[in-house]
Amino acid sequence: MKKPWVLLLTAGLLAGSVTGLSPAQAAGGCGARQALGTLTIEMKPLKKSFKIGQWAEMAVTVTRPGPQDPAGVGVGMPPGVVPPQPVEGAVVNAGAAIGGAYLAGTIKKPTDANGKGIVRVLLEKHAKPFAPAAADVNMYAYINYPVISEAGTCVDPEEFGTLYREDAFSVKL
Repeated sequence: MKKPWVLLLTAGLLAGSVTGLSPAQAAGGCGARQALGTLTIEMKPLKKSFKIGQWAEMAVTVTRPGPQDPAGVGVGMPPGVVPPQPVEGAVVNAGAAIGGAYLAGTIKKPTDANGKGIVRVLLEKHAKPFAPAAADVNMYAYINYPVISEAGTCVDPEEFGTLYREDAFSVKL
């Protein structure tokens, strides 16, 4: 059996020869990630509490502009200057910290035309020793765009936004 990296390298070389991209670009990007903090996440749990073994479901809305300095250069966006615009196609990942257990989840499908979606985190049994407790939630929304290559340059743009909510919902046995 061939090693997985050999298959990946071969696929990258073939894709590059067909599309005109370099092998690095064809294999998934050139590594020049340009991340812009242009997204805002709003989150509301569908219930106030969930039991171990259930899916904790949270409604999310992703909008532009982001609340932070989008380019990371010290120039923030004053609130209210640009009204929030819904973001379609954002992927939202979540992590819920319940005592000493950290549980990961993600959105069912990317956000719709209204910027809305449902994020689910399975409250697994290894969190049982820490229940009852409050769950602290971290979320990361992002949109990756195709690699842009022009005259040998390569950029891999990504829009992102983050949210941290302490005591987002309670977890029961």
